[in-house]
Amino acid sequence: MTATATHPAVPATAPAAPLVVQDLGVGYRRRRGTRPADVVHGVSFTVEAGQTVALVGQSGSGKSTVARAVAGLLPGNGAVTAGSVHVAGHPVSSFTRRQWRPLRGSALGFVPQDPLSSLDPLQRVGTQLAAALAPTGFPRDRVAERVVELLDHVGIPDAAHKARAYPHELSGGQLQRVLIAIAIAAGPALLVADEPTSALDVTVQKRILDLVDGLRAELGLGVLFITHDLALAQERSDEVVVLRDGVVREHGPVRQVLVAPRDPYTVTLLGDAPSSAPDRYRDRVTVRAAAVGEPVVEVAGVSKVFAARGRGGAAVQALDDVSLRLSRGSVHALVGESGSGKTTLGRVVAGLTAFDAGEVAVAGRRLPAEPPYANPFARRLQMVYQNPLSALDPRYSVRRVLEEPLRVHRIGEPAQRRERVARILDQVALPSDVLVRGVRELSGGQRQRVALARTLLLEPQVLVLDEPTSALDVTVQAQIVDLLLSLQEEQGLSYLFVTHDLGLVRQVADTVTVLQRGRVVEQGPVDDVFADPREAYMRELLDAVPRLVERAAPVGV
Repeated sequence: MTATATHPAVPATAPAAPLVVQDLGVGYRRRRGTRPADVVHGVSFTVEAGQTVALVGQSGSGKSTVARAVAGLLPGNGAVTAGSVHVAGHPVSSFTRRQWRPLRGSALGFVPQDPLSSLDPLQRVGTQLAAALAPTGFPRDRVAERVVELLDHVGIPDAAHKARAYPHELSGGQLQRVLIAIAIAAGPALLVADEPTSALDVTVQKRILDLVDGLRAELGLGVLFITHDLALAQERSDEVVVLRDGVVREHGPVRQVLVAPRDPYTVTLLGDAPSSAPDRYRDRVTVRAAAVGEPVVEVAGVSKVFAARGRGGAAVQALDDVSLRLSRGSVHALVGESGSGKTTLGRVVAGLTAFDAGEVAVAGRRLPAEPPYANPFARRLQMVYQNPLSALDPRYSVRRVLEEPLRVHRIGEPAQRRERVARILDQVALPSDVLVRGVRELSGGQRQRVALARTLLLEPQVLVLDEPTSALDVTVQAQIVDLLLSLQEEQGLSYLFVTHDLGLVRQVADTVTVLQRGRVVEQGPVDDVFADPREAYMRELLDAVPRLVERAAPVGV
């Protein structure tokens, strides 16, 4: 048959789509010998060459399970129970680890969320990147040169020097670039990015996603982008797949799904996104402002230098003459890029890190510049971490986790401690049956509530919140923020809120301090700083914040 202008012939060698998922089911075995219980049901979508498809949904929706099934990275008790997955034309649904080996890197590259847990801390960055080149048959005498080329290609400055560095010597943004270099080293057709920027500040996040977009266009990659940030999904994707309880609720072009959503669940997700409702909590902030009291935390001229590490290393000025005040009953946000010193300052205020100069006072009592092993001010001020697993012993039950600070501070008898724990669970809206569960058995939102409950048991006046919602999906994030504001109103708490989420700062904070390389560059009421920033640095931060396009009225809701 002769091809015509209206019906062109399709070449027999037309390349397969980078990813085709058809009626996928995935399950996990609870006990050895049992049949896997499905957590993903009938999921279908395609990622074409040069296209980005975002997979979105709440924690527990199944998006990371789908990503790991696609990449052949399900844990030992996980299995594909139905349907099929084709990667660059290869039917990989039932592949063994040995069958996957030649496809890793060459057909599929995987960029995980946490670079530090994905890179060997004992091997140099260049060595790990060279290992990714090994299956390609690249000439050995050119591997070192190619490693430097790849690092330079993903925008790492002084690539030859960085190739000799260990992972702990690089910033979070640089580590994420190293993982991207590893993922593209062998020229894959598909890049699976599982929450690759959730722990990064907005400017580094923008640079990383600009890099992925550039590589997608340059190399013709198909990109599967797993994210809980709907503004990022809208800004960076061609199509969106919305998952809930392992089932696709909506799927289509990004403008159709996220601008004119049809499903009530999608509408709820969009409504919970900070960028969709910047004034959601401003009435509460206005009411709170009238009740703000005297300073409860005062930082005056604080400086901190971290000594040089290793031979040839340079000392780092983490904080340089920083001052701020947190008033009783208020929220003071601390923002800035990665490496700006905001977490260091939070730890100094919490009595966890020594400082070299200046003064810090909490509730009228000065903190020692060199904190003791056991902080005597723990009853007044507590810290809530970004990753609750870093503060909660995974070997313990929730009951033991919660009772531990009461035992350490010798508060009450056993029966009184149990009663106090029961009351705090009610306050953070957790059911009593979580007490017998292990920390690892909880969802991300539940763990964060347990971490918050643990800090509240000592009835502190101040909480230092270090990125407490950055790893949570928008709905759970909204629940945690609602909880924090309600607890503040009930107990008169004061919050030092360390975050890179400027959308959330605009919603909940009274005042803000902006740090750059350890120095204060902007400070004042949130409305003033955001509406009329004086410094180009703050304007750059605000410009990098992804924003949802205004939605049309939902169809059929």
